[in-house]
Amino acid sequence: MKPMRRNILFLSVLLAAVAVMGQTNAVKVKVVQCWDDSLTTDVPLVALLKKCGAKATFNIIPQETERRPFVVKKMKTGKHVIFSFLKKEDSREGGFKVEHLVNSEMPALYKGFKIAAHCGIPLGDGPKESEARMRTLLKTKAQIRDDFGQSVCGYVYPGGRFSPAAGVDIRKAGYLYARTTKSVRAPLPLNEPMFQPTSCHWAASDFWDRYEAAKKNGGVFYFWGHSCELGDDPELWAWFESILARISADPEAEWADVIDLFAVKSE
Repeated sequence: MKPMRRNILFLSVLLAAVAVMGQTNAVKVKVVQCWDDSLTTDVPLVALLKKCGAKATFNIIPQETERRPFVVKKMKTGKHVIFSFLKKEDSREGGFKVEHLVNSEMPALYKGFKIAAHCGIPLGDGPKESEARMRTLLKTKAQIRDDFGQSVCGYVYPGGRFSPAAGVDIRKAGYLYARTTKSVRAPLPLNEPMFQPTSCHWAASDFWDRYEAAKKNGGVFYFWGHSCELGDDPELWAWFESILARISADPEAEWADVIDLFAVKSE
Protein backbone atom coordinates (compact mmCIF):
# COMPACT_ATOMS: atom_id res chain seq x y z
CA MET A 1 0.00 0.00 0.00
CA LYS A 2 1.37 3.39 -0.93
CA PRO A 3 2.36 5.67 2.01
CA MET A 4 -0.14 8.41 1.13
CA ARG A 5 -3.00 5.93 0.84
CA ARG A 6 -1.91 4.35 4.12
CA ASN A 7 -1.93 7.76 5.82
CA ILE A 8 -5.39 8.57 4.48
CA LEU A 9 -6.70 5.22 5.70
CA PHE A 10 -5.14 5.77 9.13
CA LEU A 11 -6.64 9.25 9.31
CA SER A 12 -10.08 7.91 8.36
CA VAL A 13 -9.92 5.24 11.06
CA LEU A 14 -8.77 7.85 13.59
CA LEU A 15 -11.61 10.24 12.72
CA ALA A 16 -14.13 7.42 12.89
CA ALA A 17 -12.85 6.48 16.35
CA VAL A 18 -13.06 10.10 17.51
CA ALA A 19 -16.61 10.33 16.16
CA VAL A 20 -17.64 7.19 18.06
CA MET A 21 -16.06 8.53 21.23
CA GLY A 22 -17.87 11.81 20.72
CA GLN A 23 -21.18 10.00 20.33
CA THR A 24 -20.51 7.93 23.43
CA ASN A 25 -19.78 10.99 25.56
CA ALA A 26 -22.30 13.32 23.93
CA VAL A 27 -24.43 15.32 26.31
CA LYS A 28 -27.85 13.71 26.57
CA VAL A 29 -29.42 15.86 29.25
CA LYS A 30 -29.21 19.40 30.56
CA VAL A 31 -29.61 19.57 34.32
CA VAL A 32 -31.09 22.66 35.94
CA GLN A 33 -31.97 23.31 39.56
CA CYS A 34 -33.51 26.12 41.59
CA TRP A 35 -33.89 26.92 45.27
CA ASP A 36 -36.73 28.89 46.83
CA ASP A 37 -37.11 31.55 49.53
CA SER A 38 -33.61 33.18 49.88
CA LEU A 39 -32.75 31.56 53.21
CA THR A 40 -29.82 31.58 55.62
CA THR A 41 -29.27 27.91 54.76
CA ASP A 42 -28.45 29.08 51.23
CA VAL A 43 -25.02 30.07 52.62
CA PRO A 44 -23.74 26.47 52.96
CA LEU A 45 -25.70 25.49 49.85
CA VAL A 46 -23.85 28.08 47.73
CA ALA A 47 -20.52 26.76 49.03
CA LEU A 48 -21.53 23.21 48.13
CA LEU A 49 -22.70 24.18 44.64
CA LYS A 50 -19.38 25.91 43.97
CA LYS A 51 -17.46 22.91 45.27
CA CYS A 52 -19.31 20.60 42.86
CA GLY A 53 -19.25 23.02 39.90
CA ALA A 54 -23.05 23.11 39.71
CA LYS A 55 -25.17 25.92 38.31
CA ALA A 56 -28.35 26.98 40.11
CA THR A 57 -31.03 29.65 40.25
CA PHE A 58 -32.12 31.22 43.54
CA ASN A 59 -35.73 32.35 43.77
CA ILE A 60 -35.73 35.33 46.10
CA ILE A 61 -38.37 36.78 48.41
CA PRO A 62 -37.68 40.53 48.76
CA GLN A 63 -37.08 41.39 52.41
CA GLU A 64 -36.21 45.03 52.94
CA THR A 65 -35.67 45.52 56.68
CA GLU A 66 -34.76 42.59 58.91
CA ARG A 67 -34.51 38.84 58.64
CA ARG A 68 -37.77 36.96 59.09
CA PRO A 69 -37.33 33.76 61.16
CA PHE A 70 -39.23 30.48 61.14
CA VAL A 71 -38.58 26.89 62.19
CA VAL A 72 -38.51 23.58 60.36
CA LYS A 73 -38.56 20.08 61.78
CA LYS A 74 -37.54 16.62 60.62
CA MET A 75 -40.43 14.73 59.10
CA LYS A 76 -40.78 11.76 56.77
CA THR A 77 -41.54 12.88 53.22
CA GLY A 78 -42.13 9.87 51.02
CA LYS A 79 -39.22 7.48 51.64
CA HIS A 80 -36.93 10.15 53.09
CA VAL A 81 -36.73 12.16 56.30
CA ILE A 82 -35.98 15.82 55.65
CA PHE A 83 -36.67 19.09 57.44
CA SER A 84 -40.17 20.30 56.62
CA PHE A 85 -42.17 23.47 57.11
CA LEU A 86 -44.47 23.67 60.12
CA LYS A 87 -47.83 25.27 60.67
CA LYS A 88 -47.72 28.31 62.95
CA GLU A 89 -49.38 26.45 65.80
CA ASP A 90 -46.87 23.60 65.52
CA SER A 91 -43.83 25.89 65.37
CA ARG A 92 -44.27 26.76 69.06
CA GLU A 93 -42.81 23.36 69.88
CA GLY A 94 -39.52 24.49 68.39
CA GLY A 95 -37.26 23.10 65.69
CA PHE A 96 -34.35 24.17 63.51
CA LYS A 97 -34.38 27.94 63.14
CA VAL A 98 -34.03 29.43 59.66
CA GLU A 99 -34.30 33.04 58.50
CA HIS A 100 -35.19 34.79 55.26
CA LEU A 101 -32.26 36.91 54.10
CA VAL A 102 -32.64 40.67 53.65
CA ASN A 103 -32.12 42.28 50.26
CA SER A 104 -28.70 43.75 51.13
CA GLU A 105 -27.28 40.29 51.92
CA MET A 106 -28.27 38.65 48.66
CA PRO A 107 -26.02 40.11 45.91
CA ALA A 108 -22.74 39.05 47.51
CA LEU A 109 -24.00 35.58 48.44
CA TYR A 110 -25.56 34.77 45.06
CA LYS A 111 -22.80 36.24 42.90
CA GLY A 112 -22.21 33.92 39.95
CA PHE A 113 -25.69 32.36 40.13
CA LYS A 114 -28.96 33.28 38.45
CA ILE A 115 -31.88 34.91 40.25
CA ALA A 116 -35.64 34.60 39.84
CA ALA A 117 -38.55 36.28 41.63
CA HIS A 118 -40.53 34.48 44.31
CA CYS A 119 -42.62 37.39 45.61
CA GLY A 120 -46.18 36.91 46.79
CA ILE A 121 -48.93 38.10 44.44
CA PRO A 122 -52.75 37.96 44.50
CA LEU A 123 -54.19 35.32 42.18
CA GLY A 124 -57.64 36.82 41.53
CA ASP A 125 -58.76 37.94 38.08
CA GLY A 126 -60.22 41.32 39.02
CA PRO A 127 -58.70 44.69 38.02
CA LYS A 128 -57.59 45.50 41.59
CA GLU A 129 -55.77 42.18 41.92
CA SER A 130 -54.14 42.70 38.55
CA GLU A 131 -52.98 46.20 39.46
CA ALA A 132 -51.51 45.01 42.77
CA ARG A 133 -49.89 42.06 41.03
CA MET A 134 -48.23 44.22 38.39
CA ARG A 135 -46.83 46.60 41.01
CA THR A 136 -45.17 43.76 42.89
CA LEU A 137 -43.95 41.98 39.77
CA LEU A 138 -42.39 45.10 38.25
CA LYS A 139 -40.80 46.17 41.54
CA THR A 140 -39.18 42.78 42.07
CA LYS A 141 -38.01 42.56 38.48
CA ALA A 142 -36.41 46.01 38.84
CA GLN A 143 -34.71 44.86 42.06
CA ILE A 144 -33.21 41.85 40.30
CA ARG A 145 -32.01 44.10 37.48
CA ASP A 146 -30.48 46.71 39.79
CA ASP A 147 -29.05 44.47 42.52
CA PHE A 148 -27.86 41.54 40.41
CA GLY A 149 -27.33 43.11 36.98
CA GLN A 150 -29.75 40.60 35.46
CA SER A 151 -32.04 42.20 32.89
CA VAL A 152 -34.24 39.13 32.33
CA CYS A 153 -35.49 36.58 34.83
CA GLY A 154 -38.20 34.09 35.68
CA TYR A 155 -40.83 33.86 38.38
CA VAL A 156 -41.76 31.12 40.86
CA TYR A 157 -45.28 30.85 42.28
CA PRO A 158 -45.26 30.87 46.12
CA GLY A 159 -46.56 27.54 47.35
CA GLY A 160 -46.98 26.47 43.74
CA ARG A 161 -50.41 28.15 43.60
CA PHE A 162 -51.22 29.88 40.30
CA SER A 163 -54.06 31.14 38.14
CA PRO A 164 -54.57 31.98 34.45
CA ALA A 165 -54.88 35.68 35.33
CA ALA A 166 -51.58 35.62 37.19
CA GLY A 167 -49.87 33.96 34.22
CA VAL A 168 -51.10 36.71 31.90
CA ASP A 169 -49.70 39.46 34.13
CA ILE A 170 -46.39 37.67 34.73
CA ARG A 171 -45.88 37.50 30.98
CA LYS A 172 -46.96 41.12 30.61
CA ALA A 173 -44.42 42.18 33.27
CA GLY A 174 -41.65 40.69 31.11
CA TYR A 175 -40.80 37.48 32.95
CA LEU A 176 -39.52 34.63 30.76
CA TYR A 177 -41.16 31.80 32.69
CA ALA A 178 -43.15 31.02 35.82
CA ARG A 179 -42.49 27.78 37.70
CA THR A 180 -45.05 25.71 39.57
CA THR A 181 -44.42 22.81 41.99
CA LYS A 182 -45.97 20.21 39.68
CA SER A 183 -43.77 17.32 38.59
CA VAL A 184 -43.97 15.74 35.15
CA ARG A 185 -42.12 13.08 33.20
CA ALA A 186 -42.82 14.81 29.88
CA PRO A 187 -39.86 16.41 28.11
CA LEU A 188 -39.15 19.93 29.41
CA PRO A 189 -39.62 22.78 28.96
CA LEU A 190 -43.31 22.60 28.10
CA ASN A 191 -44.77 24.91 25.47
CA GLU A 192 -46.46 27.22 28.02
CA PRO A 193 -43.63 28.85 30.02
CA MET A 194 -45.97 30.70 32.41
CA PHE A 195 -47.05 27.44 34.09
CA GLN A 196 -43.80 25.50 33.92
CA PRO A 197 -43.54 22.25 35.92
CA THR A 198 -40.34 20.54 37.02
CA SER A 199 -39.06 16.99 36.83
CA CYS A 200 -39.20 16.53 40.61
CA HIS A 201 -38.18 17.75 44.05
CA TRP A 202 -34.55 17.08 45.03
CA ALA A 203 -35.64 14.53 47.68
CA ALA A 204 -38.10 12.65 45.45
CA SER A 205 -37.92 8.90 45.95
CA ASP A 206 -37.75 8.35 42.18
CA PHE A 207 -35.21 11.13 41.57
CA TRP A 208 -32.72 8.92 39.69
CA ASP A 209 -35.42 7.12 37.70
CA ARG A 210 -36.63 10.49 36.44
CA TYR A 211 -33.05 11.57 35.79
CA GLU A 212 -32.34 8.52 33.64
CA ALA A 213 -35.67 8.96 31.82
CA ALA A 214 -34.71 12.54 30.97
CA LYS A 215 -31.41 11.28 29.55
CA LYS A 216 -33.25 8.79 27.34
CA ASN A 217 -35.53 11.56 26.11
CA GLY A 218 -32.52 13.73 25.30
CA GLY A 219 -34.00 16.69 27.10
CA VAL A 220 -33.93 18.48 30.45
CA PHE A 221 -33.90 17.32 34.06
CA TYR A 222 -35.19 20.06 36.34
CA PHE A 223 -35.26 19.75 40.14
CA TRP A 224 -36.00 22.21 42.93
CA GLY A 225 -36.14 22.57 46.70
CA HIS A 226 -35.59 24.69 49.80
CA SER A 227 -32.16 24.62 51.42
CA CYS A 228 -33.79 24.59 54.88
CA GLU A 229 -34.92 21.02 54.09
CA LEU A 230 -31.30 19.99 54.70
CA GLY A 231 -31.38 21.67 58.11
CA ASP A 232 -28.32 21.11 60.28
CA ASP A 233 -28.02 17.39 59.57
CA PRO A 234 -24.58 16.44 58.18
CA GLU A 235 -26.00 13.24 56.68
CA LEU A 236 -28.59 15.15 54.64
CA TRP A 237 -25.94 17.54 53.38
CA ALA A 238 -23.67 14.60 52.49
CA TRP A 239 -26.56 12.93 50.67
CA PHE A 240 -27.25 16.04 48.63
CA GLU A 241 -23.54 16.49 47.90
CA SER A 242 -23.51 12.94 46.50
CA ILE A 243 -26.36 13.92 44.15
CA LEU A 244 -24.44 16.94 42.86
CA ALA A 245 -21.22 14.96 42.54
CA ARG A 246 -22.88 12.16 40.56
CA ILE A 247 -24.42 14.60 38.09
CA SER A 248 -21.19 16.58 37.74
CA ALA A 249 -19.27 13.38 37.03
CA ASP A 250 -21.75 12.16 34.42
CA PRO A 251 -20.22 12.73 30.93
CA GLU A 252 -23.72 12.58 29.42
CA ALA A 253 -25.00 15.49 31.51
CA GLU A 254 -24.23 19.17 31.73
CA TRP A 255 -25.35 21.84 34.18
CA ALA A 256 -27.37 24.73 32.76
CA ASP A 257 -29.36 27.65 34.12
CA VAL A 258 -33.15 27.58 34.12
CA ILE A 259 -33.21 30.75 32.06
CA ASP A 260 -31.21 28.96 29.33
CA LEU A 261 -34.26 26.80 28.59
CA PHE A 262 -36.25 29.72 27.27
CA ALA A 263 -34.11 30.81 24.32
CA VAL A 264 -33.21 34.27 25.58
CA LYS A 265 -29.70 34.91 26.80
CA SER A 266 -29.43 36.68 30.14
CA GLU A 267 -26.80 39.22 30.87
